[in-house]
Amino acid sequence: MSRVLFFLSLLLCGLVACRPETYIPKPRGYFRVSFPERAYQEFNNPEYPYRFSYPVYAEISRDTVFFDEKPENPYWINISFPSLGAQLFLTYKEIRRDQVFGQLIEDAYKMSYFHDIRADYIAFEIPNRFVVGYGLDYEGQGRNLPDLYELSS
Repeated sequence: MSRVLFFLSLLLCGLVACRPETYIPKPRGYFRVSFPERAYQEFNNPEYPYRFSYPVYAEISRDTVFFDEKPENPYWINISFPSLGAQLFLTYKEIRRDQVFGQLIEDAYKMSYFHDIRADYIAFEIPNRFVVGYGLDYEGQGRNLPDLYELSS
């Protein structure tokens, strides 16, 4: 009987001691997503066979995948959104009557997965630590180091 009374008094003390004097509800929180103001400009370059509207906060640049080579399709451009950290890749391929439909489909698959390159194999594994070098970087630093180095905190 004394054990039951002890546990009941302990439970009652725990319930009373943990409660604040006045109940304060937890405020609801929502993420604030601030989008840039809607304003568009026209892309109407006479060198290109197309035109479109794009946001004023975007930047257009010619695709530099081929670097110094003459590209097969010179109408490829990239639209960068620096404030959003995003990029769109626009490709254009002229379709002629003498082209084979199956080849056009194959080209479409190649173009859509061109920027989606994955590793073919795993050369080596490293422990779960923060490392730089060998193509890995921290805030743009250490990418060109010839070996892997662990960053200490």
